[in-house]
Amino acid sequence: MMIAVEQSTPTGSVALIRDSQVVGIRQWAESRNRRQPVTGHIRDLMRESSVGWPDIEGYAVGVGPGGYSSLRVAVVTVTALALPDAKPVYAVASADVLALESAIRENVRSVLVVGDARREQLWWRLYTYGDAEVKSATSWQLAGPQGIDLPLADVAVTWDWERIGERVASLLPAGTRLAAEPRAPTAAGVGALALSRQARGVPSERLAPIYLHAAVAAKSGCAHC
Repeated sequence: MMIAVEQSTPTGSVALIRDSQVVGIRQWAESRNRRQPVTGHIRDLMRESSVGWPDIEGYAVGVGPGGYSSLRVAVVTVTALALPDAKPVYAVASADVLALESAIRENVRSVLVVGDARREQLWWRLYTYGDAEVKSATSWQLAGPQGIDLPLADVAVTWDWERIGERVASLLPAGTRLAAEPRAPTAAGVGALALSRQARGVPSERLAPIYLHAAVAAKSGCAHC
């Protein structure tokens, strides 16, 4: 049994997964003024699903990019819960999860995930989909406010739709369709991708929020620290 946590966006969620099947899931809305207690959601979900702590074999967590404070809480929470019994924790990029879920939902082979990096900047990453997995076709990219050159993809998605939707639409090359709504990765997707990668021997992402910031970006427009 695995507990998966995703808090990179204003839509937070936790999931219980057994043998690649979702046993239960809880979802909530985050805000800067009201942070939801993720441990409370985990305990409520376990109680509703009649699951005890001895049943938990490991944890998965989405590490962004996204809301840094919420991501830090998610990472600290799963690390603390895993520590007493030395249970494993596996991290995946939340953008990877969104790309995978979007590729399956839209039945496409390439997905562009775009986010608001603040300071009039955008971050983005291009993915390809095949054999039930997504692979990054580019490194993390950070650019703006001028000279943003988004690549061609079957579909582009963002969870920052309210802030950057119109801007992204104006920057996309002809042939790329924009999902005209906010799309958020899910804890169920975090768990599914973690289990899939573990089974194939893929190492976990670094257990820390993915931080993209112009102040540390290289001239190529990429930062991953």
